[in-house]
Amino acid sequence: MSSVSDPSTESSSLGPRLVLLSESFHRTLISSPGEGHTSPVIHAIMTLASSPKHEAILEVMRKAVTTYPLFASTIKTGVGCHGKMYWSIPSSTSLSTYDVAPHVKERTLSVPGWGVAGSDDSQIDATNSNALDKALRSYIGDELMDKSFDLSRGMFEVYVVKYKGEGGEIGRCDLVWRLHHAIGDGVLLSKVLENLCEKSAAVVEGDKVKKKVDGAKKRVKKKISTLTLVKNAVGCTVRTLMLPLSFADVRTHLKAPSTPGSLPPSKVYGSSSVWKVEDAKEAGRQFGGTVNDVVTAAISKAMREYNLSKSCGVTRRGGKKLKVRALAVVNTRTMREETSAVEQFKRCEATNEFSYVVPRLPLGEMGVRERVEICRDEMTYLKSTPQASVIRSLNNLLRSAFGGSFVVSFNTRHVINKFHCFFSNLMGPTEKLSIAGVGIERLSNFVHPMNYSLGVSIQSYAGDIVVNFSSDKGMVPEPDVIGRMADEAFRDICKEAKGGVGTVEVETRV
Repeated sequence: MSSVSDPSTESSSLGPRLVLLSESFHRTLISSPGEGHTSPVIHAIMTLASSPKHEAILEVMRKAVTTYPLFASTIKTGVGCHGKMYWSIPSSTSLSTYDVAPHVKERTLSVPGWGVAGSDDSQIDATNSNALDKALRSYIGDELMDKSFDLSRGMFEVYVVKYKGEGGEIGRCDLVWRLHHAIGDGVLLSKVLENLCEKSAAVVEGDKVKKKVDGAKKRVKKKISTLTLVKNAVGCTVRTLMLPLSFADVRTHLKAPSTPGSLPPSKVYGSSSVWKVEDAKEAGRQFGGTVNDVVTAAISKAMREYNLSKSCGVTRRGGKKLKVRALAVVNTRTMREETSAVEQFKRCEATNEFSYVVPRLPLGEMGVRERVEICRDEMTYLKSTPQASVIRSLNNLLRSAFGGSFVVSFNTRHVINKFHCFFSNLMGPTEKLSIAGVGIERLSNFVHPMNYSLGVSIQSYAGDIVVNFSSDKGMVPEPDVIGRMADEAFRDICKEAKGGVGTVEVETRV
């Protein structure tokens, strides 16, 4: 994980300077859960330049529940199904009237030694805001991390944290999202909340009068490792910090621990930067492959470099190139070019046809062109092999007989765990897609069973590509390192496609 950049180096044009929590804070939250927890929870922190109105936060949460029904879910244990988790919305509950008020709580933290009163954000700078960071760090670490969820009332909370100095209220507010691991992709859900807050002038502005900057809304982007500087919508800076906490696998944590009183290994997660589809397309044209071939080649090169960095072999006896057997999900539904992607996703939301296939990724020493060609030939063969058709037919048969949830359960138990690497190629928008009737958001950053070493998810939407990596701690302990190596491999491929000249930019992503 790269270190967080020094706030003092940021552009002064970004408005009020709000210091984000340091990388050391990330690590303090990656710890063993306290007694009574089934797993860690996922936090995200959004820093605002002023305090939003309570009703504005409630409105954002209502929209989140309507947009993302999993927010309104509860955990239930079925009779005869001890240890299994079910997501369901209470039959008496309507999403349009779901009461979000119990989930929104306000806290005011005292900051000793802060002598500046009022809400003048310009007085919060890189130096004196350390006191605010310390107060927030203490509050989250000492209280929220040791506080269990009331699972009967849902699995998410938002804390509106305000600060009070010796002279009165301080002009900064932090929204702390607390999401139970069972919700699924906590980072994705946090991004949903972030986007909703961005679009809400009442949240971004707080009690301030709306500022018009040059007669238009400004959008500001900053490349900072492990955090996102989001749009400057109405003249005040809004930033979101995603804490890369260990992802907890529901299946793993609901199994009986092998040692009484112990918990299974926690998960780790990382991702590449944002790659541009156009760069991948250009490289594919030069090497006679597709975007997928280029991306897969970059990943295989990254896996090679990671193995070498850990003194793991990348060739078989006799000098043969090692190929990793991976399980991959391939979308076998034909896309109609005359129809927009969004329309296709809406029409085919519950009918996408996916097959599991087994590609072999080259980890040996080879040139860029050869690596892309091998990946291209492997994927071309797999798409035409009877294997894909057989598994697709089996999935369709199981779906018609037992339902979509059984298909996912069957593949997880009897197919996925037979291999050491899982690949999924997912098209966005993720909140609109489903596999076998199960929302793709629960699978997009696939967290695999314990006997599974690496999960890889390739996501592509709106001209961007992001590759996500997840693993058990101790098996692949640094998936974020693989992400950075994949960035470098992707740059090399694109540079080779351009004849060895020029540069390829990637955008830093959470």
